[in-house]
Amino acid sequence: MRRIIFRFIVAVAVVVVVVVTAVSVTCTYANVYFQQVLLHR
Repeated sequence: MRRIIFRFIVAVAVVVVVVVTAVSVTCTYANVYFQQVLLHR
């Protein structure tokens, strides 16, 4: 049982890290894109 719980915790941790990384990259890309759009206008 402990191994299953440990795997579940690891899986959740991996998903959280992936989501946080994706959100950070998306926000950074969006900020750069909006800055370029505002500067070109």
